[in-house]
Amino acid sequence: MTVVSVFHQRYKTTPQKAEKLEELNDWYTSAFPQLFEDNQVTVEDLKKITEWKMLYRPGLLKQLDRNSEEDVREVMMKLKKLLKEDEEDWEFVENVLNEVSRLKGVGPATASAIVSAVSGNFAFMSDEIAEQLLQKKNIKYTMDEYRQIWSKLKENKGERTIKECAEDLWREELRKKYEIGK
Repeated sequence: MTVVSVFHQRYKTTPQKAEKLEELNDWYTSAFPQLFEDNQVTVEDLKKITEWKMLYRPGLLKQLDRNSEEDVREVMMKLKKLLKEDEEDWEFVENVLNEVSRLKGVGPATASAIVSAVSGNFAFMSDEIAEQLLQKKNIKYTMDEYRQIWSKLKENKGERTIKECAEDLWREELRKKYEIGK
């Protein structure tokens, strides 16, 4: 059974979507590794990988599309107002993430990506950071897991912001994972 047939059965996709997945999957498993090896990866290739990745999560973009522009504007205005308090305690962090998570298709991980882009008191819940700080591979991307990550970053941040601490850890994990600089 191929990845494409499993995907098609699980998500009841249209034949066109299954065909698109097969095309992208073939490109991802054969052409992309060669492009990488030849140092020929382009922005368009990165977009193609993102398209491939999102085909495995078909509901996410559909959920995001269910938000109105007004809903997004309202949540972003509320976020801006909340961030003026700029507190560094868990209750504040949880309230901010819950506010952003009101949007359809936005959970703690996506909310953390949004908020960490505009505040130093938040960290993006990346796979690398989550796996390192939680010491497990099967991440659920829950608020409780984010709390554990955030608390550990806060504990070890020193003079840095939580965001800076997270970015340093993320870079270090990528260096280890891909043996960069060895």
